Amino acid sequence: MLIKVLVSAIGLVLLMAYLLWPVPSLTLSEGWSGKIVYLQAIQPGQKFGLRFLHSYERGWVEETYKVKDGSSFVLTAHAFQIFNYDSRELTYPGEFHMDDDGFARVTGIEKYREVRFELLPVRVANTVPQFLITGDRVLSLPDMVPKGSLLVVQVKAVRRLATFIAYKPPRAGFP
Repeated sequence: MLIKVLVSAIGLVLLMAYLLWPVPSLTLSEGWSGKIVYLQAIQPGQKFGLRFLHSYERGWVEETYKVKDGSSFVLTAHAFQIFNYDSRELTYPGEFHMDDDGFARVTGIEKYREVRFELLPVRVANTVPQFLITGDRVLSLPDMVPKGSLLVVQVKAVRRLATFIAYKPPRAGFP
């Protein structure tokens, strides 16, 4: 009987340690309150992206980031739709190429200039769509918080338990 109680207690302690152990997580939080509106466990090397409609040019812009460690990420690729001009000299250093879908893509940016982000402020637009892309999830930022809100994108350590119970909005597609 004592052995069963001891084994159960050890099992409970191990389970609690597992659930309370911090893991790297991609978070979106409201800029002023700090309230987390999206949370997902993420590992170094994993990528996520932002996609938005440029308010002036009216072409899509895509930025791809790669998690470096448990607290930072780097820009690895930038793509933008161009309609009338070739603006390769106005973009990031890297491998430049044109896609058949009308996108100019610059990849390998981190090989030329690695800039680590610990946080990335994003203002949710009033008039254009914006998306966070993580793996197979495409999340509409204006559907998560009121338009005009400030969101902060971060990679930070969060207790594993929070990644199981955190709010995750439903999958949204591109318009």
